Amino acid sequence: MIDFVLNNVRADFTAQAFRPEAFEGDEPKYGITLIIPKDHPQVSDLVAAMKKAAIEKFSVIPSNLYYALRDGDKNRDTKKYPEFLDSYFIQPKTKRPPQVVDLYGNNVAEEDDELYPGRNVCAWFGLYGYDNHGRKGVSALLKGIQVIEGGERIGLGAASMPFQFKSGGPGSVIQDEEDPFAGLINPKSTNALDDDIPF
Repeated sequence: MIDFVLNNVRADFTAQAFRPEAFEGDEPKYGITLIIPKDHPQVSDLVAAMKKAAIEKFSVIPSNLYYALRDGDKNRDTKKYPEFLDSYFIQPKTKRPPQVVDLYGNNVAEEDDELYPGRNVCAWFGLYGYDNHGRKGVSALLKGIQVIEGGERIGLGAASMPFQFKSGGPGSVIQDEEDPFAGLINPKSTNALDDDIPF
C-alpha cells in the first residue's frame, strides 16, 4: 500500500466521514469525496502514486486498469453539481472510523460542524491494487482527514482561498513513521479511465 497525503482540496459528502453508509448491498463504510482542481499541483504525484500501487500489486500496469481518480466533468452532472467542474475527484473509504482532526490535532466530531461540504481539507489515504473477479484497479483506503481554513459550504458560493503549505513534496508519498499531517503552516503564526486524465 502506498500512503499519500493530499493537501488543500475541497471536501464533499462529509457526513460519511462520521457515519458509515452502504451502497448496493455492500458493507457499510466511512468515506469522503475529495474534489481536486485539474491544475492542482499534486495531480501528477497522485497519478504516479496510483501507478506505483498498481505495479506493487500486479508487477506491471494492467490494461484497462480502473483508477480511483475520476474526472468530474465526465462522471458528475456538473449542472446539478457545479463544484465538480474542471476538477478530478477521489472517494477514499474505510471500514473503520477515520481520524478527523483540526489544524492543532484536536479531534473533530460531526456535531462540531467543522467538516462540512465545501470545507478545505488535507486527507491521508492509502492506495492499493485489487483484483475483483478479473476487474483490476487501484482503490483508496481513507486513514485521516485534517480540517484546514477556508471553504464556503457547497451551494453558497465559491470557496475562499486557504493558506499555503510548506514546500518539500506537495502531494508526496509519505515514509514509514512519518506524521502525515506534519509540515503544514499554522495560519495563526505569521471510473473507467478517462482519456484526459494524465495516467
